[in-house]
Amino acid sequence: KDDEMDKEDYPNRVLQEDRRNILVLGPKLSGSSTVCQHLCQFNHEDGGKKFKNVRQVFTVDDLMNWALSGPTALKSNDEDTVMLDALREKVTSLDDKREEYAADPKMAAKAEPLPEKYEIEESTLSRILHVRSSMLDCNGGCVFDGVVNKFVSNEIAIKCMMSIRDEQTTV
Repeated sequence: KDDEMDKEDYPNRVLQEDRRNILVLGPKLSGSSTVCQHLCQFNHEDGGKKFKNVRQVFTVDDLMNWALSGPTALKSNDEDTVMLDALREKVTSLDDKREEYAADPKMAAKAEPLPEKYEIEESTLSRILHVRSSMLDCNGGCVFDGVVNKFVSNEIAIKCMMSIRDEQTTV
């Protein structure tokens, strides 16, 4: 999908010092996702041409699933390829182990409990956030819908979100 973005559909990138990323926190069913959608749905006019949604809403799980789908933006260098291979291996390994435990509860009862999260490296999430937030559809910044996820601790998620390319983030 990232190859299909047409530069004509997006205004010039907002200057870095004017970009604003937003982190919306709230318990489930509190309306935080609705708030996130409203923060992205505004019109911008540039030279008589109207643009919508210059920010995108993401969760950590959305970003990780995007990365796992193998987007072109993450195939530009060997380092990213190695990172994605390691990510896929970690996710597949834990998923396979969870399936084994589900199929054999006796084995699961004897074994050490599996981690709740995939426990990926902070640097992996930081790189994925950096690449995805650099794409055309994030001209005005990103809106993050909470921090609860299945890949990293909430603390790491917040740290990574707060440090995207040294842009301003509002919580």
